[in-house]
This record gives sequence, structure tokens and C-alpha cells, in this order.
Amino acid sequence: MKPGILQWKIGNRVVTTLNDGFNPASVDVVQGLSREEAIRIQRDAFRTDDPKITINLFLVESDKHPPVLIDTGMGFIGGETSGRLLSALEAVGVTPEEIGTVLLTHLHPDHCAGLTDGKGNAVFPNAEIVLEKIEHAFWTDNNNFKDAPDEFKGYVALTQGSLVPYKGRIRLFNGETEVVPKIWSVPLYGHTPGHTGYRISSEGTSVLIWGDIVQFQEIQSARPDTGLAFDVDSAKAVETRKDIMTKAASERLLVAGMHIDFPGFSFVRRTEGGFRLVPALWSDFA
Repeated sequence: MKPGILQWKIGNRVVTTLNDGFNPASVDVVQGLSREEAIRIQRDAFRTDDPKITINLFLVESDKHPPVLIDTGMGFIGGETSGRLLSALEAVGVTPEEIGTVLLTHLHPDHCAGLTDGKGNAVFPNAEIVLEKIEHAFWTDNNNFKDAPDEFKGYVALTQGSLVPYKGRIRLFNGETEVVPKIWSVPLYGHTPGHTGYRISSEGTSVLIWGDIVQFQEIQSARPDTGLAFDVDSAKAVETRKDIMTKAASERLLVAGMHIDFPGFSFVRRTEGGFRLVPALWSDFA
């Protein structure tokens, strides 16, 4: 599979969508909606009954600072359909050694497993890892998972292991703050305890990279009250989704998401009972 990349101009910064591939999925993980209705929405949107969930990552470049990477994808656990980040970076002409900062939206493996090479080594040897303090505390406290099934404990161990080679290079923040110049954290809690978006602003333009506000984009846009089996707090995730989609629609915000169909940039439009993602118009700025 060839790497997917597309560059966007945000003021004096270039934001590149890096497609890490996709994960096969099932509508059976959707909560608050019957399987039949979920499939109906998929078909109405010309999608398959068993979705393929896109995995996008984002590279932010400017003349003044080392490149910033937002999330790292599936990495060595990607199998045949994902784990394409390094190929995408190569296509852009950026080496892992050049990445100065990795911003993490949250610590699910499809967002952080790409931090290591599967042998315990850091893929980004010069990068500082930056994430929400609440998120870090949740995933690194084994007391939170003492009653979890063994399979899930293995999942947690994978997440924890992704941070190990970066010891001493992890910076935690809390709430809304300027995490690197011209990039602000945006609390979007619920999907995980510290799930966070990042707003990139430059010269009067901006984009909100909203992480996992939607994973099944057609279903969760049309029915924002639906949750997923792997939401840590599904009720909070639903509340956050409704709030940020309402804000995006009313303020005509440009948004980007890890699981919005590649290239991942969209606007949000209200519909009867929900919303619809409208792909942003890309133009060649070079």
C-alpha cells in the first residue's frame, strides 16, 4: 500500500495529513443504536456494512520550529492494513530524527503504538512526548485495570510500553494551554479520560484536530448520541461530541480527525437530528 499524504496551508504553517492505513471494524461495537440502523446509515452513505476505519496522523511544519507530529499510528502492530507512518514521512521528506515534538491525543494503541519499533526502541529519538496529565495518569496506574480481562491488560501493557523509551522526555499539561508555539490543547474528554484535540492557528486561520470525536464518521455524525464499546466514558464522549460538533457547525470551524476519511479535513453541517461532515476543499498552494 502506497503512503497517503496531502498538504494543507494554515497561515504560515504547513499541516500534512499522513495516512497510516486503516483498521477493519464492525458496527457491532456501536452502542445506543441497533445493528440494522447502523448498517442502514452506512449503506445510505455508500459505505460497506463492515467499515474500514481510516487512521490519519498530522505533521505540522514551520520555518521557526522543528516538525511537530500529532499521534503516531499503529506502528509495529499494524499488520497488513496500517502502520504506514514512516513511509508517509519519507514521502514528505522528513526523517524520524527531525521530529521535535510528538503531541498525543490519547493513549489508545492506534494513536501511540508507533512510538516504538517493537523492540523497545524509540522511533523518534530526539522528540519530546507531550500529552494530557489526566490521560497519562489513567493509563499508567495499574489499579485502574486490576479487574480487567487479561486480554485488556495486554492492551494496557502495550500502551505503557510505548512511553518507556521516552522516560525523561515526557511533558504533561492540563486543560487548555499553548503546548507548542501556535498550537493549543483543547480538552475533549470522554472517549478516554484525557482525550485532547489540538488547535493550530496562524495568521488568522486555524484548524482543530479533534482526535477521535468520530470513529465511524457517518454513523456518529448522523447519530451523535451513539457510543462505542471502547469509550472509557461513553456518556461523556457523547456529550463532548455533541458540544464540539455544535460549535464547529455554528462557527464554521475547519476540523480534522484521525478517523475522518482521508485526507481528514472537514466542515460540520447540521442536519435533522444530527450532523454531516462536509469534506474541505483542497487546493494546491505551492
